[in-house]
Amino acid sequence: RASLEAFAADAERILALERDIETQTVSRERLRVEIEEAERERAAVPEMDAAALAERRETSAENLARAKRRSRALEIVASALEEARRGVSGSLARRLSPLASAHLSRLTDGRYDALFFDPRSLAVTVAPAADDGERGTHALPVPERVDPRSLSQGARDLIFLAVRLALVDLVGGDEPQPLFLDDPFVHLDPDRRRLAVDLIRGFSESHQVILFTCDPSYRSAGGRLIELGV
Repeated sequence: RASLEAFAADAERILALERDIETQTVSRERLRVEIEEAERERAAVPEMDAAALAERRETSAENLARAKRRSRALEIVASALEEARRGVSGSLARRLSPLASAHLSRLTDGRYDALFFDPRSLAVTVAPAADDGERGTHALPVPERVDPRSLSQGARDLIFLAVRLALVDLVGGDEPQPLFLDDPFVHLDPDRRRLAVDLIRGFSESHQVILFTCDPSYRSAGGRLIELGV
């Protein structure tokens, strides 16, 4: 538990930072509108006697200065929150990458052996293995990073399964965690499905895995089988 305290704090901080950034963004937009209205009001002050005009202009100037000070304070807070979010996301990206990469290598039989997480957004990219024989003679040199959206649905399913397993590893550590899967391999060919089932079977030795499916081929996957009548 002690080794996971830092990650727990990171997860809570990410959620809190996201909420704070959203709140600050809304407040800054509201202040921007107030500043524009104050500037229009000051510019549209009608002709009045000197004393009234001076008072009106002074009030408008004070309102404008106050709104600008609040806007500047919010900019500073938003900048600090964004910097904190980058730090927390970067820490998660560094820890998730080796765990997810190991799972993906097994799921793809070594074809893809590296997953990368953007340290700011945690967006995922993947790199083919250097000895991948399916890349072709005119392929770009390794390591190229590939957006999962450019891959087949089956490849994307494997990538995000690897990420999901890595998250369970990271959060659970040595404590067993439940993992629920709803027919996760419907887009996989027989070879990839075999690799995925083998990995899930090994994963179930340290974590509880509950897999929902209507495919009878999973009967041979092992584990406890519960059939639900309809």
